[in-house]
Amino acid sequence: MKRQIAAILTATVMPLAACTATSDADPRASSDPVSSSVTTSSPVTTVPTEPVDSGQSGTETMSAPPIKTSPFSTPTTSESTAPASDAYEAIPVEIPATITGAALDAANAAIPVWRNAVRLYDESMQDPSDDWTAKLRKYVGDPAAITQLSLLASFAKDGVHQIGAIDYEGAITHATAHNVEIRACVDISNFDVVNSAGDSVMEPNTPGRFYREYNIDFYPDAGHVWLLNLITTAKPAQTC
Repeated sequence: MKRQIAAILTATVMPLAACTATSDADPRASSDPVSSSVTTSSPVTTVPTEPVDSGQSGTETMSAPPIKTSPFSTPTTSESTAPASDAYEAIPVEIPATITGAALDAANAAIPVWRNAVRLYDESMQDPSDDWTAKLRKYVGDPAAITQLSLLASFAKDGVHQIGAIDYEGAITHATAHNVEIRACVDISNFDVVNSAGDSVMEPNTPGRFYREYNIDFYPDAGHVWLLNLITTAKPAQTC
């Protein structure tokens, strides 16, 4: 059982909500996370990544050149925000100085959506037996939402849950009026997944810090909202 859970973790906890499916569904519609979907609205732009199917894991990875320092090399400015009330609102996100106008407005609209989404990823995995559908779909669209809900169902079935939280440092790598991409350095040194006895089921030798890509799209037909809809992690993971 522990080996089976460990396999699930390497396939889903490391990339969290990556998924090989594409969807034209209303990204916030309630659905069975495993077997059903709906077909209503879609984002303005298609996901600008080329994921590679990792087979049994059911996750996406994406190739990218090695990163030595910053997620981008152009001059950057820190995103201006109101005083943060918690750690998630305080997650730093850098915006290149070259992003201006409508693209800058889009970046500033997408950043709080991303922060709230990663907050819900932590909170839901800490209590996977609860129903997180409505809360997740406020900030997360398909296919990411379906994948996360499926993961939570697996966690609840296997009696495992997250302890601790993930730390992030983000940077905008691409922004247009209807699409924003964030590359984040993900720190899981204070994160673990344990069974009911409190024993860790994490795969050994998992990198403590690595890069992960997040795609956020604007959905005009679903209430003019921004939603995180795709998460990819390079395979092998790129440390940061």
